Amino acid sequence: MRELDRRAIEECGIPGIWLMEQAGNAVAAYAEKLAKPFLYPDFMLLAGKGNNGGDAFIAARILVKKGYPCQLYMTCHPETLTGDAAEAFRRLPDWMQKSVRNSLLPSDFSPETVVIDGILGTGISGAPRSPANEWIDIVNQSGQPVLAIDIPSGLNAETGDASNCIHADMTVTFAAYKRGMFYGYGPQVCGNVRLAPIGFPKTLLAEESYGDTELFTEYDFRNLYRKDQMDAHKNQRGKLLVAGGSSEYPGAPYLAAVSALRGGAGVVTLLVPEHAEKKNAPNALIVRSVPDEGSGHWTSAAENQINDAVKNNDVLVFGPGLTTDHRALPVLKQLLSSKLPMVLDADGLNLLAAHPHLCSYLHEQVILTPHPGEFKRLRQAFSLSPEGSRQDQAYELALHTGAVIVLKGQHTVVASPDGFVTLNTSGTPALATAGSGDCLAGLCGAFLANGYPAAAAARMAVFLHGKAAERAADSGTRGVIADDLPNYYTIAGVFV
Repeated sequence: MRELDRRAIEECGIPGIWLMEQAGNAVAAYAEKLAKPFLYPDFMLLAGKGNNGGDAFIAARILVKKGYPCQLYMTCHPETLTGDAAEAFRRLPDWMQKSVRNSLLPSDFSPETVVIDGILGTGISGAPRSPANEWIDIVNQSGQPVLAIDIPSGLNAETGDASNCIHADMTVTFAAYKRGMFYGYGPQVCGNVRLAPIGFPKTLLAEESYGDTELFTEYDFRNLYRKDQMDAHKNQRGKLLVAGGSSEYPGAPYLAAVSALRGGAGVVTLLVPEHAEKKNAPNALIVRSVPDEGSGHWTSAAENQINDAVKNNDVLVFGPGLTTDHRALPVLKQLLSSKLPMVLDADGLNLLAAHPHLCSYLHEQVILTPHPGEFKRLRQAFSLSPEGSRQDQAYELALHTGAVIVLKGQHTVVASPDGFVTLNTSGTPALATAGSGDCLAGLCGAFLANGYPAAAAARMAVFLHGKAAERAADSGTRGVIADDLPNYYTIAGVFV
């Protein structure tokens, strides 16, 4: 980022204050979104002497102009400012320049205060010094929502190390993600990360190297996504079969099937055991029951219906709501033997872990979607080492199975057997709810049905799933349930 700044200013002639204005505008816009739950929000802007402070000054000017109450706090005296930060301070209204506070107290927060953190930037490499260190503690103890500018103050932008740092609800970072957001304490303290373009020429962004961490971003989604042709019909969008469910978990396969429909699959058929409780479903969903010998579970009695369904579909999703009943083993083997593109989820993965010899049926168009517990069982089943990072472990499993691995969690890892491993950049704690994984399985199936290779389908589905959750949780992460997510799977949602 320092090199991008230098080149943009020196080689392209872009004024530094202009870049700072773009950054400040982005901060103000996202601060308003963070303040949405409050009826009468006020903004506390904390600024240091660096460029992050300059971004905070510009955000303050914009928010004041919009009529919000704002108070500026600075860890330094205004006369010590230099360069673009000094210019940004001069652009503040006179009354705000004269009302700067240099001490921060717990009593300064109102119940509707939104904190904008511009104390320290990406250059920090050690422990914050006074008064920044004390201010960080006061902000963290306040319980108020915090927006961090570029990086939470105190977090090392390269390593993710921190002796003390701001715990942000949202971080607005500029032009490119910082490695420290994805390592060490970064995932815990950055909150929802928003990438804001601030006017760097695309040629410069393309020339710079971003190190050894591959991220899957909105730009990657845009590059892979194919627009629909105006003469498209349902068969071009693919026929998808979802098989799963049980008397214990009757709703899970419906979540997957509805997600596949909302995610763009042309035709979706759902197969469930005949003694599993039926759920209401969209009229567009084809629901059929299969014999289950009165058990409410999948058994070999479904063999004929499975054969017919496989012949009439292009893509399979198996596992949501299955339970670990081993009578479903012949069904799993039958589906894997079809060699169709497939998503294996939930107890389908546990069934595979219990019978690792079935690994020989896997192939590069199979997507495995384990959460950490299922992932651990799979690795143990295949006698893989517990050592290494999440990325390393996911790749090792992909290499062993020949399938695409989606290791769910914050910054979901997608690893393909060719060695390409990515961290997802969308998502929110709103996804921490029962059934969200079933939705993701159906969405992966929808992208497969639309003809995307498994690795691309998995990465696109994971990203869109995260964006959908962000939109569903626009006013807070609590209260969102899995049933809400498919309603936000419209592709347009990625680009807002």
